[in-house]
Amino acid sequence: MKSILTRDVPAHPFYFYWLLALSAAVVFIICTCASEARAEGTPQAGKIEKRSHQVFAVDFNSLPFDLAIKKVKGNGQRKMAYFTDPNCGYCKKLEGELKKIDNVTLYVFLYPIFPGSGEKIKSVWCSADKTAAWDDLMLNSVQLPAGTCDTPSARVLKLGEKLNVNGTPTLIFSDGVIATGFLAAPDMEKALNGNSGFFGSAPAAMNEAVDNKPRVFLTKLEVQQFSVDQKLVHIRISDGNKVQWDIQGNGLIFGNNLTQGKRDSGTWLINEAGQLCVKWKEGSTNRCVAFFRDGKKTKMAESQDLDGTYAELVRE
Repeated sequence: MKSILTRDVPAHPFYFYWLLALSAAVVFIICTCASEARAEGTPQAGKIEKRSHQVFAVDFNSLPFDLAIKKVKGNGQRKMAYFTDPNCGYCKKLEGELKKIDNVTLYVFLYPIFPGSGEKIKSVWCSADKTAAWDDLMLNSVQLPAGTCDTPSARVLKLGEKLNVNGTPTLIFSDGVIATGFLAAPDMEKALNGNSGFFGSAPAAMNEAVDNKPRVFLTKLEVQQFSVDQKLVHIRISDGNKVQWDIQGNGLIFGNNLTQGKRDSGTWLINEAGQLCVKWKEGSTNRCVAFFRDGKKTKMAESQDLDGTYAELVRE
């Protein structure tokens, strides 16, 4: 006896059209599910940059302020929260701009996405005066003593994931508007006063102008696509040395200074800001670099100096 799966199907037009309709329905369902998965899954290239130009809203008063450092300036009537990292160059620039703003309450969420940031955050959080310690670190480059207490960093990272915080700095104003990237003091004043409409037309985003042209940094997805399992050869601006980075998909990296004949190895990762961070084993300088286009050229800027140029990629 043949099972239902192997039973001969009568050669009749009815069965043919019935099978054809069933196949079409299955294909429609699969395509619909795949489309929804793409919409909810990994951001496409350029999405992080686009967020700097859009208005996103959250319930400001529902934020867990116990996870943040509270800083009151003047009467503290206006309110703003922001996610920041002590090793983020633009975060330090933001602190300089915040010095110009008064009558505001700031909630500072310490968001460790750069290498080595966790220890610095622990030093701040474990200080007797967290606000003073944060200012000393970011504004005065004070080396703080090591911290030994527990920090809320794990919970802050989960909060950032929930709010889709893809980089630092990320600012949240009391009306719920989220601004991704660096803002100058005049723009923060506008948003603090409830005028968030300017974000749509002339945002002061973290990509500064270079020679009157916007410096647009590559997103995490773009950096992954052109660097992983590739050999990146670049010319360092500081000394003209030609260096090759062999970036392997297993998380290892091999460096070769082609000018001096020196070699090193280590590990790498690409953080949420799209910066390639390298930790070497044999004494080479650990660093995070962001990538940007300059005409037809691709260049690198160190995380501590995103306005400058660390190296220029060359084709071999």
